[in-house]
Amino acid sequence: MTHLERHPEALKESAPPSLWGPVFWGELEEVAGKIPCSHCRSEAIRMLRGYHAAKNVELDKPPVQPADMLWLKRYLDQQISKCHRLGHCSGGSCPAKIERCVHRVKARGDDVNPYAVCKASVKCA
Repeated sequence: MTHLERHPEALKESAPPSLWGPVFWGELEEVAGKIPCSHCRSEAIRMLRGYHAAKNVELDKPPVQPADMLWLKRYLDQQISKCHRLGHCSGGSCPAKIERCVHRVKARGDDVNPYAVCKASVKCA
């Protein structure tokens, strides 16, 4: 029986966050705890606890798992950095990326073909 099944009152539209909040957080952790891969399962639980801690801070409540919130920040910082390094998170469409590159190359005043430089250097999927 899931958290929601044990607490159907949490599904009522009139239920206060103090009632449905713990039920839904419990439900999310329960689902994450069922991930078959042990490494993925422990990371998912940590991510949820880290996000839950951040949400509590946003609501001026004390974080239950502050260490997991800090772990989540480090994890996201690493993945965002990797995403940028791989060219997946550079922002905008491929033509927009090339256009920004062309403007930067032209602004430097190099004696090169900016379109050729940018087409070769900008990673587009």
